[in-house]
Amino acid sequence: RKELLRSLSGAKEWKGSNDQDFDVISNQTEFIVEDSSVLLPGPGDVMLTGVRSSNPDAVAMVALKDLPGGMELYMTDNAWTGSNFKTNEGTVKFVVPQQGISQGTVFGYGDDSLKYANLWERYSGSFALSNKGDNIFIYCYPDTIDGSSSGIPVHLTGLIYNDGGWSEDVNGEGSLSTQQSVLPKALSNNTHVELPYYHNHVYIGIRDGHRKELLRSLSGAKEWKGSNDQDFDVISNQTEFIVEDSSVLLPGPGDVMLTGVRSSNPDAVAMVALKDLPGGMELYMTDNAWTGSNFKTNEGTVKFVVPQQGISQGTVFGYGDDSLKYANLWERYSGSFALSNKGDNIFIYCYPDTIDGSSSGIPVHLTGLIYNDGGWSEDVNGEGSLSTQQSVLPKALSNNTHVELPYYHNHVYIGIRDGHRKELLRS
Repeated sequence: RKELLRSLSGAKEWKGSNDQDFDVISNQTEFIVEDSSVLLPGPGDVMLTGVRSSNPDAVAMVALKDLPGGMELYMTDNAWTGSNFKTNEGTVKFVVPQQGISQGTVFGYGDDSLKYANLWERYSGSFALSNKGDNIFIYCYPDTIDGSSSGIPVHLTGLIYNDGGWSEDVNGEGSLSTQQSVLPKALSNNTHVELPYYHNHVYIGIRDGHRKELLRSLSGAKEWKGSNDQDFDVISNQTEFIVEDSSVLLPGPGDVMLTGVRSSNPDAVAMVALKDLPGGMELYMTDNAWTGSNFKTNEGTVKFVVPQQGISQGTVFGYGDDSLKYANLWERYSGSFALSNKGDNIFIYCYPDTIDGSSSGIPVHLTGLIYNDGGWSEDVNGEGSLSTQQSVLPKALSNNTHVELPYYHNHVYIGIRDGHRKELLRS
């Protein structure tokens, strides 16, 4: 998979032409993905179950998804500003043991009776919870193709305890006190918890149920008990959870990549799944520009529901040409999806579901492609500064999960189709 990602994201592995008859489709053969990269957790896959700010600090948490051995978790009491973490407080790091952590396992920091408490280490600053109010975030980083961090945190959960709850987005870090934080947009209502001001808190809700039931309970302030008592027991009842089902894991960046684009009418787009896609999930494709925080609405979006049998990794499918698998299953979602032969962008994305089954409204970017004379644009203030040939690159898409192509009407991927995911993405 790594080899494939390396290849698919490399402009040198594409061929472009302005010829109306340029063949984008006929060589869209299947891929062989020789390995599947470890799936990182996402929002709600780790949730907090206890917090003690009366010294010594302690934090308990539960894995609602199996956590792979070797992955790194970070915990911070730095505030989130709306775009990044402040740096005036502290962060600790935990490397999951090689055997992994099974869903339902409770573990934590700061108290030896919590599993893996001795495996956390200082990462930066000083992690020290304030009994005047504070916030806690658990997050991880996706890896780039060279194994280093992309620098873009994947938020797993957040908790705040103070008198005012989460703050609004801010301009500049200085407007947030050490008791305040913005809630990251990636954390929907069921993946964080907002608690009143007490020194110590413990979750007292259900510990056996479907994942969505557990998330609803863990994120509900009424299912927590707080106290300012120095001896308030946060730890002794931290028993394991029983997760009766595992929710379908949505794809993430690089799990779908583009392999062909035809803007000479009729439009066509080919793509490959580098991860198994579950039946019933919804994929969206748009030529609307990304502004840095949202999509513009002056162009169009189409929607595709994955067939119930799912789509296996390596499968090539697409839109706009009947010779592409599932081409007839796309439907108009909004506006008019019409690729410009003067230059355009394409994004593939999906939405995580909230606990009531509706969309959270926050897109999960899977891949992006742009073909023009200038490449990706810088972040902008306001939609008006982007032409229909321009777009900002979403921060979630690291170097190996998008492709920036020169200006041609039509493009086809000509690189390797058999390899590790990262090699394919690089190509």
